[in-house]
Amino acid sequence: MFDSLSPHTIQFKDYSIKGVSTAGIGTCVTIPEWKLCFDVAQGLPFAFPMNYFFISHLHQDHASGIPYIISQKAMQGHKPPCFFVPPGTSEPLAQIMNIWSKEEGHAYDFELKELPVGQREPVYGNLYVESFKTKHRVKSQGYVIYQKGKKLNPKYEGLSESEILKLKRSGQVVDLEHFAPRVAFTGDTQIEFLDLSPHIREVETLIMEITYIDEKKPVEAARKWGHIHFSEFKPRVSEIKSKNIIWIHLSARYSRAQAQELIDRELSNEKERIHILVKPLAERL
Repeated sequence: MFDSLSPHTIQFKDYSIKGVSTAGIGTCVTIPEWKLCFDVAQGLPFAFPMNYFFISHLHQDHASGIPYIISQKAMQGHKPPCFFVPPGTSEPLAQIMNIWSKEEGHAYDFELKELPVGQREPVYGNLYVESFKTKHRVKSQGYVIYQKGKKLNPKYEGLSESEILKLKRSGQVVDLEHFAPRVAFTGDTQIEFLDLSPHIREVETLIMEITYIDEKKPVEAARKWGHIHFSEFKPRVSEIKSKNIIWIHLSARYSRAQAQELIDRELSNEKERIHILVKPLAERL
């Protein structure tokens, strides 16, 4: 299984992406600085300190750890966690939690919130979450984290700093509310998410699945199981304007070295912005 005490970390300027992800085994990706977590695998220790959890779909390698995280946070006196889930999944999840709570003899305190596609909700501080469409075999969706701020109204662009200051002193509102798309997480999906949710191409950091990379599993097999093949990603990578693309969900049949060699060979012009989140399970056995 995962070396859950040593998740892989990719550091950026003001946040880091920390997690593990191997197809069919488990996916859990956190942003520790923001106390956010995308999917929970089987419930891993590095995810316990997170406060907000965004569940892409209910396959067990992505969501089976929900009861364990709720239980652990309750027993340790943590702040009750909040789970955002696709519409239509909160009721069965609540039933599962009720059963586990009764069997443990311990009351759970948590929140389940269905987040319809396109709906934006405050998380905390200046961070907001919005769901977006993905295409998988079951109910699924991705999540994008926005950071709220201000930017200069375009009609005042070109003015000097002293001119802008003068306008402010006169009572003019020179700034507009702005939501910057910082991080997006697809969960499991077919490549069509790029067409279903084209705005995700503009996010600063895109965390996306690519499960298969050669003809051991052809494109047809990837699509059958609701996944992305490298040969589908390659011709479309130029459409993605993200500063960083983080590759998750690599099949355990491939090594990290194989994946990196493929990127170096086939996407040499893009390789500086493409990161592989973790060492696949195949290299840990």
